[in-house]
Amino acid sequence: MKNDIAGVSTCPIGKEHWEFFAIRIGGKKYTYIQYDYRLPDGRLFSRVRPSLEACRIDRDIWIGAIAQTDELGPKKEQRA
Repeated sequence: MKNDIAGVSTCPIGKEHWEFFAIRIGGKKYTYIQYDYRLPDGRLFSRVRPSLEACRIDRDIWIGAIAQTDELGPKKEQRA
């Protein structure tokens, strides 16, 4: 992927990067998208799918699951 350095994503915080690539299997050509999205807190979502729309749908599901997990997760104690 052109958006990486030594295999590590260079996707900036709050942004998305994607790149198309093609592979041949049994003489048939398939086109896919390598997609990265980095949350404002630095967590990285990465996916390979046949379309950008499919990648974004998966990303939105992932963000929803993270939001729900963060809400239900352990609360940090506040000390006075």
